[in-house]
Order: sequence, then structure tokens, then C-alpha cells
Amino acid sequence: MKKILIVGLVIFFVFNIFLFIQYEKHFHHQQQHYQLNNDNNNAKLDIATLIDKQNIKLNNNQDKQLNNRIENYNSDNKDGYKEEYNNEDEFNDKEPSYFSHVLNEHVPYYAKLLKQSEECDNSFSFGFYQSWRNNKQTYCEPLSTTTTKINNHKNINNKNNINGSKVTCYRFRQPRHSGPDIFCTLQNVLIDFGKLTTMGNDCNEKWGLIDNCARYYTFPEGSIKGKCKRSDVFHTRNKWPTGHFQAINRPIFAGFSSVNEWNEEEEISDDILIIDNPVLLTARDNVLNTYHSMEDFVNAYLVLETLKINVKRDNLQLLIIDQDLDGPYLSMWEKAFSSSSKGKTTTTKNDEITTRIVTKDWTRNGRKVLFRNAIVNLPGASSPIVKDIATTNPCGPLTDLFVNFGRHVLKSFGFKVPPYRANSNAVVGAAANENVLTEKRIEVNITIIDRKYHPFRKDAQRKIENMKELVAELESKFSRITMDSISVKTNVFVVDFATIPFEKQLERIYNTQILIGVHGAGLTQMLFMAGGANVLKAPLQKGIKLQKQWVCGGGSVIEIPPLFGTHYSNMASWSGHTYYLTQASSPQVDVGEIVGKVRSSIYECVGFYKSFI
Repeated sequence: MKKILIVGLVIFFVFNIFLFIQYEKHFHHQQQHYQLNNDNNNAKLDIATLIDKQNIKLNNNQDKQLNNRIENYNSDNKDGYKEEYNNEDEFNDKEPSYFSHVLNEHVPYYAKLLKQSEECDNSFSFGFYQSWRNNKQTYCEPLSTTTTKINNHKNINNKNNINGSKVTCYRFRQPRHSGPDIFCTLQNVLIDFGKLTTMGNDCNEKWGLIDNCARYYTFPEGSIKGKCKRSDVFHTRNKWPTGHFQAINRPIFAGFSSVNEWNEEEEISDDILIIDNPVLLTARDNVLNTYHSMEDFVNAYLVLETLKINVKRDNLQLLIIDQDLDGPYLSMWEKAFSSSSKGKTTTTKNDEITTRIVTKDWTRNGRKVLFRNAIVNLPGASSPIVKDIATTNPCGPLTDLFVNFGRHVLKSFGFKVPPYRANSNAVVGAAANENVLTEKRIEVNITIIDRKYHPFRKDAQRKIENMKELVAELESKFSRITMDSISVKTNVFVVDFATIPFEKQLERIYNTQILIGVHGAGLTQMLFMAGGANVLKAPLQKGIKLQKQWVCGGGSVIEIPPLFGTHYSNMASWSGHTYYLTQASSPQVDVGEIVGKVRSSIYECVGFYKSFI
């Protein structure tokens, strides 16, 4: 028996030594294959691909990054985005903060300020944007470095004007994601919209899209062209493996073809439209559901922050490349993610570029567009907003990404947001002294989401049947009360967000301090609650005079079961709101339990308000 045991142990150790040798050989091969030249022609390791292949733990060495400040990735303007700021001022280690290019202001570095974990930093904070930047790769290298900016149409047929196409991608495995996510920038790339077709019935099987993929376009090979050479990041230079990209971005890159020379008769026709401004290309994941629509918006924000783009300063334009409905959130794309000023274009005709949605005229008439600087947005499912929907995420009570995303949207629609510091003038909208509160009385708005029955999803249980009883009890208990020497006036609003335009939705939630709702997409509105006053919970704001919307700080969210995940408990933590969960489920809610949680929320408001007066 001992001999058998000894022989077994010998075989076990020999086998493990063999596996280790094979692993070392394979790892060395991967290192050789995935080495890329960086912008300074120094070899560097493709960490993202190695993580994907070998499941190696990424060490971002964040402290070293902070000491070195921010690398100026676009200092030579090779990717088309001009850096206009002094990067030495971008990160402030004494008072943890950094410069947000999207918001155009210094913002608190919450991961450091609130002593959050490295995982939280690399998931939602400054380290998150740095991780994306550190995983920048050139996928298609320009065949010529000559690039002359076109100033008028007579130069269009000069081939030197459109040499040097380039595809640069940012491929990063976000913490707690199963694999790498990717977005790309395209320089001097031609898209022939006349070649686009609607996806067929086999689209789910072919592209792995989630639902209703017939609303998307198919990009046949050659519909996108660039004068560049594919990088060695792939095993083959013939075609990019579509599996390397994700979901709705796969068919886009399947249509890319590299060309050695531009065909003046075919590619450079007289009616070509040339767009010099950066353009965000996005195929939307959803247009009706608030939660899933926010996936695309949060992605757009993190992409712009990673690339250091400011919507107004850089005159960002938007091109939606799907065939879905406009939906209620089109105004959010237009105001928060595209510049109101017209972009600079070069065209033979006196027509205006449609910078919103690819129209049927573009596909029917064979519109050809040369994009100087295009950005292919992250697909919706890659969004950090869907992280840990089945478990509690450890990050909070504030995270940079969601706090600043909410501020960006509010500012884009002209709402006032509180300054980060007492000596700051960063109050947007009306005069900073309007509605300043100095007396011992406050007004608290409670918004209850009136989720209607959905005939297709059969969500009868996800509504509040005894709504009248709930409203009456809240008004009876809290209409006018005194709590801890503070007079409190409470207003109750019942809203079906699905029936009002987004601007009205935003106005209602901006003036909300306590949000109540059954688990559902409407609770996503918490991202814009209380006038963005969640930032006032951080220890930097003593001395700020409160506006009426800010009396509760981030305010409170009360969620009513049935639950289908931890979407909104995580979101409340990420965006700086106090979260309550009722034990009783809908449709007949426990009014007494909700009243108790509202009382706790108002008490928290009073405590917060008293710390400022």
C-alpha cells in the first residue's frame, strides 16, 4: 500500500513539474506575441490580453502612478485630441482631487479621500480612468504619417490629406467583470453608409446580441476603410476576430478593411462628407428602459473622461448608429453628449450634417463620411452600472464615476449643483445666493414612483395597490412637523416617470430628497436626486450655504420588494444616497413600515441640515 502511495505521489509531482514547464513556455510565447511598440517605440507588454489569456492578476501600482501624476497620452496629438491642460495641476495629492475633463473642474478623489480600497479606485475612481489609459493599444497603424488638415473642398482629392488612418483601442478587464471590455478611436476612417444593411433573423446566432438585434445595422466588409496596417496584436492580419469585440460592436469592426491606397473614384467622390470634430458613435442598448439606457450614458461618460474630452470645448458631435426609436432620452444624448454648436465639416454640397441618428437617406443614397476622429462607444453590457447585480458591491458611500456622471447630466440641463468646496464658484444655473437657507426650517419632497402594470412583462406585483392609503398616511404624519428644533414641511408627489418627457423627469427628481419605489428601472432616477447634493457628504464642504434642494445631502432611497437583484442598493451606495429596504413586498405595501423609514430619512435630513447652519 505504501509503495502504491509513493508511486502516486511521484507521478503527481512529475506531472505538476511538467505542467509548470509547459506554462512557462506558453507564457513566454504569449509575451513575445503580444509585445507592442508604444508611442515612444519602447516595447511594452499587452497586459489586458495576458490577463484574458492567463488570468494574471493586474498590479496597477497606483501609488507610483499618483507620484508620476498623469501621463500625457495625447501630447503629440497623434490620436487627434489636443491636450490643453497642465497635467501637473491635474492631480492634487495634498487634498485628494484631480481634474475632470468632462466637468471642466477639479473634483474630489473619493477613493483616496474616503480611504476606499484599491478595487474601488480601479472600479469607479481616478484609478479606473488610469487603468483604461494604461491599456491603450494600436490596432491599425498608419501607412503614412502625412496628414494635412482639409480646409476647403478643393483639397479633398489630394490623397495626402487622408493618409495615416489609425485605429486605437482601449481594452481593460474591469474588476469583477468576466472578461475584457473595449472601446476604440478611429482616425481618418471612411464609412460608406450605403453599404449598411439591416440585420437578418440570424443576428442573435451570428453576433450574440441580446434582444431585438434587427434594430441594428450589419457592416459588410469594406463598409469601413482605413489606410493602415493591422497591428501584431492579432494572430492574423487578414481580419480582426469578431469575438475580440463585444456584442453590438462586433458587426462594426467586422466591416473594417485596410487599404494601401485610396481609390479616388470609389472612396473620394465629390459628395464625400468630412468631419473634423470628434464624433461619438454609439449603437444604443436600450431606448425605453431607464436602467438599461443609463448603461450607454455611463459608458459615454467614462469614455470621454478616459480620452480627456470636454463636450463643449472639443465640439463633440454624436452619431447614433441604430434603427431604434428616438425614445425619451434622446435629449440627454443631445445636451449631455454632443455640442450645441455645429461641427466643422467639409462637403461639396450646401447641406448640413445630421449629427444625431443615421437616417435612411444616408443608407439609401450611399452617403460616404470621412471621420477625422471617431469614437466607438463601449457597448451597454460593459457598463459599470451592471456590476454585481446579484451581490453587494463593497464600494461607497460615494464613487467618482456615478457622482460626477450625475453632476454632468444636471449641469448639461442647466440645473444648479453644489460646489465641491466652500470657496468654489462652481454653482451652475441661477445666482448662487438664490433660495439660500439660513433659518431653522426646511422643506422635504417625497417622490413615490407609480409603476404601472406592464402588459408584456406581466409585472402586476411590482406596483403599489394601496397607494392612496400610503400617500394619506405620509401627509398625515409629516405634512408639518418639528424635529430636533427644526421645522419640517413635507410634500408628497406620485409620479409615473414613463408618462413625462425626460426634462420633466429630471426636474422632479432634482427636487426630490426621499425617493420611494418598487424594484424597477424608475429607481435609476436616484442618480440625479437632490440637486447633486450627495457631494456635500464628503468632508470638504464646511461653510457652503445650502440651496433648498440640498437640505438632505444625497437624500434617501426606499426600495420595496420583490427584488430581482442588488441593482439599486449598490447604485445608492455608489451615488451617495442612504438606502432603505422594506421587509414587506408589493403590491399591498406595509404603510407603517414605510412611514417608519421616511421618519428615519427626515431625521437624517435634519441632522445634515443642522451641520450647515
